[in-house]
Order: sequence, then C-alpha cells, then structure tokens
Amino acid sequence: MAARGPDYFEDAALVEQVPQGVVDRLREGRVLFTEGGRSYFRHHLFHDVLAAVALVRDPARWKARWFDSLTFRANSFDALVLALELIEDPQSADELVMAVYDWNLYGAAYAVSQGRRHSSVAVTASTELALLAVLAERRWDPVASSVQRVEDALRVFPSPLAEQLLKADDLDAVVATVSEEAGDDTTSTAWLRIFRHDATAGELVAALSSGPLPGWMASNALRREPLDETTRYAVFQALTGDDQTVRWRATHTLGADATGESVDALLHVLDEDDWEWARYGAVRALVEIAARDEDRRRPVLDELRARLTALRKQSLVFGELQKALELRNPPRGWASDVAPLIEDLFAMSVIVSDQDHWRRVGKRISDSIRAARAAHAA
Repeated sequence: MAARGPDYFEDAALVEQVPQGVVDRLREGRVLFTEGGRSYFRHHLFHDVLAAVALVRDPARWKARWFDSLTFRANSFDALVLALELIEDPQSADELVMAVYDWNLYGAAYAVSQGRRHSSVAVTASTELALLAVLAERRWDPVASSVQRVEDALRVFPSPLAEQLLKADDLDAVVATVSEEAGDDTTSTAWLRIFRHDATAGELVAALSSGPLPGWMASNALRREPLDETTRYAVFQALTGDDQTVRWRATHTLGADATGESVDALLHVLDEDDWEWARYGAVRALVEIAARDEDRRRPVLDELRARLTALRKQSLVFGELQKALELRNPPRGWASDVAPLIEDLFAMSVIVSDQDHWRRVGKRISDSIRAARAAHAA
C-alpha cells in the first residue's frame, strides 16, 4: 500500500466523543497532536486500530459510506485488515468480508489475503473460495487496470488454488477448477450455481438484489451472453430501484450490452443518480460499450466529452473514466477515436503537471494497442 500522511480530524469532534482527561494524556504521551483546530495521531496505525474497533462493534456501519471513510475512499485497506482480525466468529467474519466485497472487491481480497498470510482471520473456506472465484473471473475484464489488480491479488494470495486460478487459460477452466474445489460443500451450492451460469436469465436478474455474493456474481454472469429484450428491460428496472448497490450492479451488467437503449439508460444514471458508485459504474460501462461497438463508439465518446466539465468535479467517477480508457484488448482505431477526448482533457488542464498527466495517458493507450497487436501477431 502507498504511504499515507497524517489522518486529520476536527479537534472539537474528538473532545465531544472522548473525555478531556484521556485527550490530555494522549497529548502528553505524544500520541496525539493538534494543529490549527485539527488533530492527528503520531502514526496512522493508531487511527486505523481505533477506527477498526469502532467498525467491528457496530455491524450497521458495514456499508459503503463507512468503508469510504475508513479507507479514505479505497486508498488504504489496512484498517479493514485490522477489523477482520478482530472478529473471532467465522459467520461474522464472512459477513464483514461480503459487506466489503459489495463495496470493493480489492478491499475484500486484500483483507482476507493479509489475514491468511498471518493466520489471523476466521473467514470460512467457502467464502474464501467464492472470493478467489470472482477475482479469477475478472482476469478477462475489458479494463486493463482491473486485470492487473486481480492478477496481483491472486499472485500474493497465500493459497495454491490462487496460483492455479492465475494460470487458467480461460473462464471455462476457472469455472471447472472452482467447481472441483467446491466439491459437495453445501455452503457453496447457492452461489456456485450462479457462478457456473446454470441459472436462467430470470433467476440471474432476480439475484441482482439477493445480497453481495449472488448479486455481483449474477451481474457478471449476465454479461456472458447477449441480453434478450425481456432481460434487458428487467435490468433497466433494477437501475431505478432504491437499493444503491443494485443500481451499481445493473450498470455493470449493461456494459456488455452494446445497444442504444442501454447507452441512454447509462447516460441517465451518469446524469441523475445521486450515488457516486452508481455513476462510477455507469461511466465505466459506457466506455465498455464504446469499445465493443464501432458504430456507437464515436457517439458515446462524444456524450462523455460533452460531460467532461461535470465529471471533473466528481473525483471517483472521473478517475474511473481515465482507467476505463486503457483497455486490456483495445479494438482497432481506439487510440484515434479517444484522441479528441484526451485532447479536451489536456485543454481543460490549467497546470503543467495535469497536462503532462494526460500526455502520459494518451501514450499509454497507444502503447497498449501496439502491445496488443504484437501479442496477437505472436
């Protein structure tokens, strides 16, 4: 993980929650420092431990809002590792892992991997298998950074199965390996049927709202085959529900559905949804559609160009737009098609470092295309 600076918080908020005598002793012991009305601990691990304890004590906080705060918007997962290590009950450990997975796959993988490395987590074998399965499936994700992250996660996971999944030649091999590993374990039966795509399209759509593991597995399974009109409409319905995460899963599904109706639905989410992770999913899905369908590519990229001013104000969504442009297997013409968007971003940059950044992004896109062509030729 990247090094972190001090984790500041308002001094007044600390005094409201902690007796003044405790605060004074922390300062006297040079554990806590205060500057200009803001406080911070001598080392971020003090903050992480206290935050992890608070998280574990209240499962009602096992949601995206709190995970965002705990990890500084997915920039450091150390506190999640500490939280998982504090849980001795396997069922509760599984529930925390699945709650984190519902918010961030890499956060869940990091917490379990680090815990297994030190033999300090109570996560069950079934949950670990499910986590490895969803990591391995994303080795064929269209976005290059996603592929790199899941392969890194599998590479450092202390498990022979992770190594085996990392070497699998295709998704069918992954499914076969996971099925064999599950064997007759009844705790894996429910999610394994979805992962193997044994369920009907209607069952998969219903599973979108059935919890973290079946929900995201169903979203991925629906991407493997073209959506028929009935299924597409059902996914559109999921986009308008009250459950934020279900809306996010639905946007992920539509990234593989290169139709005008899906483009319109995703643009509506990008413009109107009040949850940033749903908009994050929408911008990624729109770039996927642009990459999948040559006829829709320019119109979709133009729609994104028209929204750049608004997107720049949304750091999470804007960051995902940049990552999504760098594809694992970019189609012919991708570099020239995204060039106007990169040029707009360059023109909107007011400082040299930002301009240099977009030059590097453009170069990476061009380099990735040359590398993909070379690999294909070989």
